[in-house]
Amino acid sequence: AAVMFAWDDKRIVALVMQGDYPDLSAVREMVEKNDKIAVFNRPTLLQSLQRLAILSEGKNKILHISLASERASFKVQRSGIGKGQESHSIVMSGEAASIHFNIKNLLDIVSTIESDDICLKLLDSQSPCLVEGYGTYESSTIPVKVEHIIAPLLVE
Repeated sequence: AAVMFAWDDKRIVALVMQGDYPDLSAVREMVEKNDKIAVFNRPTLLQSLQRLAILSEGKNKILHISLASERASFKVQRSGIGKGQESHSIVMSGEAASIHFNIKNLLDIVSTIESDDICLKLLDSQSPCLVEGYGTYESSTIPVKVEHIIAPLLVE
């Protein structure tokens, strides 16, 4: 089931979650421990994710991200077709890290953020990550700080 709110040219769609709703205060406490921070240019990241999403495969649409001091590498693979790989300059604090996400979930988050840059805060490859806008906002309206929490895919 879903509900939609619409006004002018804006629309919000909310889906009913199946099962128990997670304790958000506990999740928030978990992401506050995240000590690795990577800052991306949002338009560049968005374009890369859109290109790589075409090659992602399967239900989870796995995106592998490797973060180092000044570079982020993105990789996807589709059997029978090939691989996609891109890398970008980033500003990073903390140790190098590697993590996997469902590319569609990350793309949905990045496409809704209106700031010039995006900050990804992570702890390790198995813990939830915080994604938020960083820097100047594109919108001429009052910026609203929205934080997104995304769970990584556990890939062997």
